[in-house]
Amino acid sequence: GANFGLYSLLLARTGRVGDILAFEPDPRNHPQLVTNIAANGLATLIRSFACGLSDRDTTAGFLQATGAHGHVQNRGNRAG
Repeated sequence: GANFGLYSLLLARTGRVGDILAFEPDPRNHPQLVTNIAANGLATLIRSFACGLSDRDTTAGFLQATGAHGHVQNRGNRAG
């Protein structure tokens, strides 16, 4: 995911892009992403979403690790 927004912020600062979409499924990281976007005055360039992405129309569980990374767990093909 976008984590706390490092690459989204750097990309927005280049001035060479249109809208940036930042997806962060970890509910512990998303608030910090939103804060960092606002603190850098980039809310008009970066839109954040508290979700993950997939190439399938399905629902997956999200495992929150005690470290810095969360992981997606496939729990079958459930439409969602």
